[in-house]
Amino acid sequence: MSSSSSSSAGSGVNTATSSFLGTRLRNDFFAAGGASLALSPFVCSVDKCIISNASGRQLLAPCLKENLTLLFTKPHKFAALKEFHLIWGVSFWSAITVRGVK
Repeated sequence: MSSSSSSSAGSGVNTATSSFLGTRLRNDFFAAGGASLALSPFVCSVDKCIISNASGRQLLAPCLKENLTLLFTKPHKFAALKEFHLIWGVSFWSAITVRGVK
C-alpha cells in the first residue's frame, strides 16, 4: 500500500468543482470591483454635495460641478479621497456579499 495513492484517493477533493468555484469567485470579485469602481465616484460626489449643502457650506450645483471637474480632470486626486475609498469599500463588499448569498 503506497501512501501517495491512499492520500489522493481519500482526500475527497473534486478538482473540476474546485476549479469551477475558483473561477466563479474570481469572476465575482472582478465584477464587484468593476461595478464599484464605476459607481463610487458619482455616489461620492453626490453624497459629498448633499452633506455640504445641508450644512450650508456650499450650494449643491457648484459643489457638483467642482467634484465632477476634479473627477474628470484629476482622477488620481479624486481616487485619493478618503470618502471615495469608504464608498468604494462599502459598495464592493456589499456586492461580494450579495453574490456570496446567491
